[in-house]
Amino acid sequence: GWMAVVFQSRQGYLGRRVPVLVEGRGRSSAGNEHWFGYSPSFVPVQIPLDAGGDLENRILDTQLTGLAEAGEALLGRI
Repeated sequence: GWMAVVFQSRQGYLGRRVPVLVEGRGRSSAGNEHWFGYSPSFVPVQIPLDAGGDLENRILDTQLTGLAEAGEALLGRI
């Protein structure tokens, strides 16, 4: 189905460093809090809250490290 296509296309980003515009704080489908934002190609990215400071409305160089629990976003580290 379409989720398999989205999952495969997001896997292609893993290991890359991309700028992410952090829009705010959110909660994943599993209930975990994180920062959320988007890559230049509008791929959603979640960044752990422990990344430090207030990241809202900042563009951050982010290493894409994995897929979120339900595959709804990529996981990133700054």
